[in-house]
Amino acid sequence: MRWLEDHQNSDGGWGEDPRSYVDATAIGRGTSTASQTAWALLALHAAGERSLAMRRGVRFLVATHVTTEAGQPE
Repeated sequence: MRWLEDHQNSDGGWGEDPRSYVDATAIGRGTSTASQTAWALLALHAAGERSLAMRRGVRFLVATHVTTEAGQPE
C-alpha cells in the first residue's frame, strides 16, 4: 500500500502514463483519471486501509465527477 501512497498525485488522484511500458521511471505516474483512482481506492480498501490517501482519492473523484443533464454520469 505504501507504493500507492507514494504515487498518489498532488490532486488526490492516481494516473497512468503509456511511457511506463518502455520507461520504468514513468511507472505509477501520469495525469489523474477517475479509472486509475478507482483502481487504487479499491486496492486500498481491500487491504483494509482507512488512510489520508483514501480520503484524498475520494475527494478527487467527487470533485471531478461530471453528470449529464439527465443526471447520469458521463
